[in-house]
Order: sequence, then C-alpha cells, then structure tokens
Amino acid sequence: DLIQKGNLHIAGLNGLLLGIAKERDIDGVCLLGEVPMYATRIQNPTAALAILMVLTKMLDIEIDTAELAQLAKETKEKMKQAAAAAMGEYIDYFTEPIWEYGGEEEEEE
Repeated sequence: DLIQKGNLHIAGLNGLLLGIAKERDIDGVCLLGEVPMYATRIQNPTAALAILMVLTKMLDIEIDTAELAQLAKETKEKMKQAAAAAMGEYIDYFTEPIWEYGGEEEEEE
C-alpha cells in the first residue's frame, strides 16, 4: 500500500539529496520501503520490490520483477529464521533453568 504523507523528516543521504534539490528548485520524490528495525543494515529485496512496484505504476512502465520477487521470498524466510534464532538466544540469556543440567544434585549443608 502506498502511503502519501505531507511534511515528513527524511534522514540520511535520502534527506540530504531532497534538501539540496529543494534549495535549487529541483522537483524531487523519495520512495521509501519499510524494513524491520532489526534489519535496517542489510539488503531487503522485499522493500526494493515494493518500491519498484510503486515506481512502475508512477512511470506507467512494465518491468520483469520475477527474479527480485523470488529473492524477496527467500530473504524473507531467512530473516524469519534469523529472528527466531535471535529470540531463542535472547530467551536463553535471560532465563534460568529451574533444574540443574549437570546430572549431579548439590549436597545440602
């Protein structure tokens, strides 16, 4: 779904380019794809595909997105697995077992 908003703060290089363009009276547009907070520093073909779909509608052109769609599907599955593993590690880190793992019970003094 395309969400159009008015005054937004766009940080980073995206915002810098738009700001410079505005100062020079150059029209600009910024299409951003939503990514999970934990995956902001890795490639995200799902977000790229969403942006590409909007762009092709805006420009009224057709682009073969099958390869990108397949990559998005594979990446989404890998990200699910990574998130599940991270959650398991998080739970293990902050959880104490209610029994001993060593097989030997501690002797009471």
